[in-house]
Amino acid sequence: MKERKCRNPFTLIELLVVIAIIAILAAMLLPALTKARDKAKSTYCTNNLKQIGQFAAMYQADWMGYFPGQITDSVTFFKDLEPYSRIVAADVKKKQQGNIYTCPADTYRQNMFNPTVSTTQWLHASYGQNYYLRRDYTGAGVMKKGIMKNPSSIAFMFDCVSTRVGREGWPLSFNTNTFPFKTTADVTQSIDCRHTKFVNVTWADSHVSQVKLEYFYGTGSKYLLQ
Repeated sequence: MKERKCRNPFTLIELLVVIAIIAILAAMLLPALTKARDKAKSTYCTNNLKQIGQFAAMYQADWMGYFPGQITDSVTFFKDLEPYSRIVAADVKKKQQGNIYTCPADTYRQNMFNPTVSTTQWLHASYGQNYYLRRDYTGAGVMKKGIMKNPSSIAFMFDCVSTRVGREGWPLSFNTNTFPFKTTADVTQSIDCRHTKFVNVTWADSHVSQVKLEYFYGTGSKYLLQ
């Protein structure tokens, strides 16, 4: 009976070479995987803002061209859109994520959110709203459909963040005195360029696009009645 020949086992050097090759391949693939993941989050966020823009347009059609009420209120904005979004306003602030008002790339809110703590329930929204595009704006020159000259260039809603002490995570209503619309303003409440240095924006005509932070530098006066 012939003896069975045994294969020589791997040497330590061969194992190290294999491990090195795997490490190199992983290092090459990781950036691509990270980019794909970030792109998926950005797309999800874009879809959120498209839906919000569509629901806001429906609201305008029913309410003489006015936009929904203020988002910095815990109910008003979400309550105004409830008939169109079918998202119960009272439930919005109970969710860390999973509804159209939260961005999957908004890790700041996700890390801080606790639905059992009232001071963090403001963390339910990832987006900020134009202070002048809302039905409950009491100053002169409220913007609404039909009176804006260039609605495609007027931002209605975008990714935002607040890290100000005592107002961590609060949703924002941006105005002429908010950074970056006023470049000397407090930067702890501002646009959040969470999508690879870009911010997703819903414009007053309901279209959505990505822009860089610099686009808004010093443009505060643009958001007053045109």
